[in-house]
Amino acid sequence: MSSPPIAGYLKISLAIVALALALIAASIILDLGNRISYSVVTFNGTGDPGKSALVVYDGGLTGTGNRIAMALEREFHDRGYRLKVASIGAPGIEGAAGFHVIFVISPTYPGGPSAPISRFLGNASFDPDALVVTVAVSGLLGDNATPRMADALEARGIAVAGQASLSPWDRDLDEHSYAIVYSLPL
Repeated sequence: MSSPPIAGYLKISLAIVALALALIAASIILDLGNRISYSVVTFNGTGDPGKSALVVYDGGLTGTGNRIAMALEREFHDRGYRLKVASIGAPGIEGAAGFHVIFVISPTYPGGPSAPISRFLGNASFDPDALVVTVAVSGLLGDNATPRMADALEARGIAVAGQASLSPWDRDLDEHSYAIVYSLPL
């Protein structure tokens, strides 16, 4: 019995790789991760009623945005803030008015932040005195999302209080997320 030629295995392997790349590209372009499920967590807070935070995130392909959002959720909850943590596209997340601190977390895709985050930054209403922080999950291509998110807000006259870029491979992701909060004048 003869074994199949190497060329046949090579063709099959290349077809599988091409299919996997096409599925990844389609999920990025069509934003399938954010269309499949939404998450909204709300806490009423135990501290000063004027202290409120909104964390809007796009989990991206690695889920790192979700990990950062959950770390921020713990930090603000421990500080007694009235808090809303929501994945982008969740119902009722069209605006950010009424929140003292706002975090916007996006993966870095070629060209900048994800399309849903870009739309949110371009359309959402913000209180003029809110502390707005942009956080990008940097990938292999580096981080061009953080400055683009800040530029989009500043073009609308919204001041950005902080910017951060975190890596999905960062072992201390939670601690670095907390450090962002500690750096703010809260």
